[in-house]
Amino acid sequence: MSFTNETNQVLIPKGNVAILTADQNIEDLAIDQLGIFDANTNLSITGANPVKDFFIAVGKDTNGGGVVNDAHLSAGQSIQARNIEAFTFKPHTAGRPQIVEVTGIKAVCDTDYAIKVQFNNLELLSSQGSVPFMKTYVAKSTCCEDCTPCAAGQSVKLVQSLVKSINIDTFDLIGAESIAVSTVTIATHSTVANYSSGDVISEADVNALIVWNEAQTDESLKVFIGLRLTTLPTKIKNYSGVDLNYFKGRSTSIVVSLVDGFTCSGLVTTTQNSAYEQGNATDIQQKEYIAGGWNNRPGPYRVSSVTGLASSDIEYFAEKGKTYDQYNILYTFKAQATSVEIATSNISTTVAISDKDTVTRNSFAVAIDGILNPFGFDALADDVAVANTDETVVEESGDTDNTDEDGVA
Repeated sequence: MSFTNETNQVLIPKGNVAILTADQNIEDLAIDQLGIFDANTNLSITGANPVKDFFIAVGKDTNGGGVVNDAHLSAGQSIQARNIEAFTFKPHTAGRPQIVEVTGIKAVCDTDYAIKVQFNNLELLSSQGSVPFMKTYVAKSTCCEDCTPCAAGQSVKLVQSLVKSINIDTFDLIGAESIAVSTVTIATHSTVANYSSGDVISEADVNALIVWNEAQTDESLKVFIGLRLTTLPTKIKNYSGVDLNYFKGRSTSIVVSLVDGFTCSGLVTTTQNSAYEQGNATDIQQKEYIAGGWNNRPGPYRVSSVTGLASSDIEYFAEKGKTYDQYNILYTFKAQATSVEIATSNISTTVAISDKDTVTRNSFAVAIDGILNPFGFDALADDVAVANTDETVVEESGDTDNTDEDGVA
């Protein structure tokens, strides 16, 4: 007999302190301190000796008395080590936009140019399904005046027009910039700054290059520039403490196509792929919101029947502005239901620790490794050791070729 709804819990310690030392009672936890306890003796353990059943707890002061009078516990009656199905570690990783560059643009005067962009993110997929969401941005090169074919001079103006066409779009999932594709100097081109290939060119210096090109009679001296498209993430919308329009991934990816005018020019290159942020406080609070249905904070009725917003009784322990590393334990609790039937419940517990609290994070890794190693799990302390504490760094998914750094126990 199996219960398929997964019971879950989120535990969030605070303060950069080690987990509770061995042979202590749960009352000995400091406020917001993390501890691991033998489910048979209710005494704290540090992984030095293997146990069959255990639970994880965080001490809490619920009445402001300055002492621990409650505890948040891992989901379920206990964690049966032999029935753990997965144990993983995921450090916080920053989000990253996708960057696409269009170079080699050689415009012909008095011609329409169109760039089609297909957008993809989890919010669009939820509303569009398998139907692609696309927008087309159009600009027209200037009229021909005493030149044939006015290639390079028109090119800078065309890129400038495309940048404006894209940036006035209120859809707000993409931004455009002009970039240098060759060296541009103050001395030669009368710009305000010097530029190397790939540098973003200011609007004032784009205008300076237009003036430069129009003054050149030798076509080989004229300057070309490129177009850079950078995706923008979907925004976090906080109402009553939680994002009611929450999506697990907020990064946007795009597919860029040159659909009109670029008959013999234009090269599309993806210079950076997008990446989802993981471990943002908003992500952890969403997990707390879901877990509230099981841990009685606030219970199964998470939404107000009056306002339709998240219940004001929910207390979130993840703090806005912080980023978190996550330990995820997926396990099954098995108990004798009848003389012939075993009842099983699917359970998960997430331990979210601020990525700056390395003492807490590392001591928990060592202890849980000591408990799980006898059951055939690979250690995670080495994965934790290589985690970056800089919240701006993108940490790619675990190295599947290196079991010491794959984030999987």
